[in-house]
Amino acid sequence: MVKIPLKAIPNQSFKVVLGGQNCQIKVYYRFTNTYLDLICNDVNIINGAICRNRAGIVTKATNDFKGQLHFVDLLADNDPHWQGFGNRFSLLFIPDGEETPRGLLY
Repeated sequence: MVKIPLKAIPNQSFKVVLGGQNCQIKVYYRFTNTYLDLICNDVNIINGAICRNRAGIVTKATNDFKGQLHFVDLLADNDPHWQGFGNRFSLLFIPDGEETPRGLLY
């Protein structure tokens, strides 16, 4: 499991290597939801995925991205909000085949 660092700002994009995969992630807040775009090794994996607490963000099976992304509320059971990025809400990468701590994800 890898914690992906986020800043407490509503819109951000960055590059990160996850499980040996070159990823570009864009996280943005619109109206009352947090959304995420993911490009992996120059392949568009997801656009505009609504982020929910503890739920998998990559919802379609693909051979172009190995693993899963999750937002986790460390203090309660709320969906992610940019004001809590970096402390209350964590973005996690879970590689395929890795078990997560009991109760961390649904």
